[in-house]
Amino acid sequence: FVKEYQLRIYNRWGEKVYETFDKHKIWSGEYKDELTTNNVYIYQITFTGWDRSVHHRKGTVTVLK
Repeated sequence: FVKEYQLRIYNRWGEKVYETFDKHKIWSGEYKDELTTNNVYIYQITFTGWDRSVHHRKGTVTVLK
């Protein structure tokens, strides 16, 4: 169903800590080659279906160490 994909993850100050265009790649919780500390991060996903429909999803993810 997904033709084009973009995932962005931001910290609470709005700094982008991760971005990928590969729908099979996952975020390991690392930023600048170090594991992040306990915190809440914001994710934004934008994807386009094969029918050319564009979808947006957003939410939060909590990293616990």
